[in-house]
Amino acid sequence: MASAHPVRSLRAAIMAAALAFALMPAAPLWARSLPDVVADTISANPEVQRDRALLRAADRRVDERFAGFLPKVDLESSGGYEYTNDPFTRSRVDKEPNDDSGRHLLRTDNTLTLRQLVFDGFGTSSRELAAEAERRAAERRVAETSERIAQRAVEVYLDVLRTDEQMALAQANLDYHREILRKVEARATSGLSDQLDLEQARARVALAQASLVLRAGEQRSARARYLEFIGQAPADLVRPPPEQFRSPPTIESAIDEALRANPTVSVTAAQIDAARAEIDAARSTFYPRLDLEVAGNTGKNIDGVIGRDSSVSVLLRLRYNLFNGFFDDATVQRRSAEAAAASYSDGEARRQVREDTRVAFRNLTTAQDRLPPLRDHVASSRRTVDDYLGQFELGKRKLLDLLDAQNEHYQARSNLVDGDYTLLVAQFRLALAMGQLRGALGIAGN
Repeated sequence: MASAHPVRSLRAAIMAAALAFALMPAAPLWARSLPDVVADTISANPEVQRDRALLRAADRRVDERFAGFLPKVDLESSGGYEYTNDPFTRSRVDKEPNDDSGRHLLRTDNTLTLRQLVFDGFGTSSRELAAEAERRAAERRVAETSERIAQRAVEVYLDVLRTDEQMALAQANLDYHREILRKVEARATSGLSDQLDLEQARARVALAQASLVLRAGEQRSARARYLEFIGQAPADLVRPPPEQFRSPPTIESAIDEALRANPTVSVTAAQIDAARAEIDAARSTFYPRLDLEVAGNTGKNIDGVIGRDSSVSVLLRLRYNLFNGFFDDATVQRRSAEAAAASYSDGEARRQVREDTRVAFRNLTTAQDRLPPLRDHVASSRRTVDDYLGQFELGKRKLLDLLDAQNEHYQARSNLVDGDYTLLVAQFRLALAMGQLRGALGIAGN
């Protein structure tokens, strides 16, 4: 047993170093935490910027529609040459004998008109309500896109951490197999092991090297995805705590919360409101339009009459379209069909949210239930490797048994790492389905 102690000590040191590298609990001051990375990614993402620009456009659309309630003031001014030949000019007393009965004058004409809407069949108010609903939809679409971008950022961040830990485990596994190979070579030199043991040890070293190469490829791919999506190379990432999002106690409560808070549902609900308001706006053409018009006019040399001509009028002007080729009927029918389509879209969005929430809740439960047996497997396989190592040193256990036990322990630890990150991803996906991902990360705003 004394000869086995240095190997076990070396193995313990290697594993401890790997765990210290992969599961470092404290972060340096310059570490990039998950919330910081996600918040920066959301702010810089072009899809989010696009939706924020559309939200600003929707704000201005509300102002456009509200302008219909305000008075309109128009100034019209003209001036120039005018020739007039009418009964007045032909019968005027100052006409010369050889006059051509017309009059050549320099005319000016200025009109100031104020129009105030009194009634338009609720068209303006309906269009304003539609614009308000469209603005709500645009606002929630910013939140919807932000949540989706946040989830993608979370996944690429966690994938880098996961592949880093898998890389550390694969390196530790290779180091362990190389140490076993050196031990077998020493035993073969002293006649305690044969050529078959050497070949087995070398084969397992080659297999461990292949596993390390595979993990290195996964690590490079994860880092490439991170660089492309986040916009910078990963550095000093920090593994988030295991409890990032506390799920509701039941699926039903999770679904209720998702239907209340998920921005996709809010978007489709606002689109229904906008479509219904547009129907009312289209029906406004079936009513007369009534405007208050105050007009002041002043001119000079108008219609062949020399001198200034001024007038002021205050009128209630009624306009009522009697027939325009069934255009208004077609518009109402089109708006009604669009409202029906918006209603169907809302129903599908709610169904999808229920499905996503239900699946995410089940996946989270599965990930939680899977961790305890994975931890037990790691602990049991570790004890097996330690016992087999001691027995191998005493000649009571074959090398193949030790190598198989070490391979099982490596796979158990690898599965546990995947299980830990599967749990984190499942938590964030449930938070996404419930519309609370950014809240779970401590990120506020749109």
